[in-house]
Amino acid sequence: MLLKKVSIFYLLFICASASSAWSQSWSHATKRLQWLGAPMNVTVWAEDQVICATALQISVAELKRLEQAYSAIRQGSVVNQLNQFGGERPIKVNAETRRLLQWAETLSEKTKGAFDITTTSYKWQYGFGQSDFRLPTYLHMRQIMPLVNYKLIAVYPKDKTVLFRKDGVQIDFDILLVSHAFNRLQLLLKKKKIKSLRLQIGKNTMVLGNLPEKLSSLEIHTPGKKAELLARLLLRPGKVLQADVYTRAFQKEGKRIHPYLDAKAGKPAKHCQQATLYLPLQAKLDIPAGVLMLLPPKESLQLIDSIPQAKCLLLDYQSRLHYSVEWKNPE
Repeated sequence: MLLKKVSIFYLLFICASASSAWSQSWSHATKRLQWLGAPMNVTVWAEDQVICATALQISVAELKRLEQAYSAIRQGSVVNQLNQFGGERPIKVNAETRRLLQWAETLSEKTKGAFDITTTSYKWQYGFGQSDFRLPTYLHMRQIMPLVNYKLIAVYPKDKTVLFRKDGVQIDFDILLVSHAFNRLQLLLKKKKIKSLRLQIGKNTMVLGNLPEKLSSLEIHTPGKKAELLARLLLRPGKVLQADVYTRAFQKEGKRIHPYLDAKAGKPAKHCQQATLYLPLQAKLDIPAGVLMLLPPKESLQLIDSIPQAKCLLLDYQSRLHYSVEWKNPE
């Protein structure tokens, strides 16, 4: 209990150290941590210092729990166990894991296989998650292709188990986890009766309730060029998810290799440089921005336009902007 109180007071100190301009409106606090193998800033803006500190503490704790459970590179995680033994025998998993796998299957069906969590086999060949980046040979990729197919994952709800239909199938939930974290935090913060805040995890933002004017918009820049402003988005309750070809990417032999890999060829998809997506709370289809990186812009727009109140802005490889219907409509 003493440690918990110390943590709260430490976070309150961070909040209190905000500039006088902030103290006249909302408080904010930031925590930097390693998450899924990459540095990540978590920032909360809230109506007062206590709410701010509490929300930040809840958010950081939940992110650490999710990493412990679902990091593909962490020994003992659910994903690590599935990748090691899922092709040998049914593995018992909890309800949260089953829902994640079913969500991934839904996204695969909606995108006709463009999104596929079994592309993790390809990612290992590039060195993602291992800090040993390289360009794999065509032969290596050809050998792995039979293991890349989301239909090789069998979920048995009655038995609460998962089985991979081929030994060697590998998965990760990386594209899903930020969006899933926001869903979880929405529930956790609601239990604490926190009704209004802005929470940012890396480049991704969640909004609950109404925001003060100075916090109610989000600037969207060209990836890798912070001086180039593409658009401003008016923030409403829901989540804004962003993906681009710079985050978690590496440079090799003059090529930028990002982790949004084509399921058929195993190569980085070349549809979009960046995807920015707004989803309302309780969206009809919960789709992470990373999924849009795997589709041609026309198909992404059709998908987003089918979700009530959802909107997206895409920047393709020719630096052309593509807007969904809701994004083009005035606020």
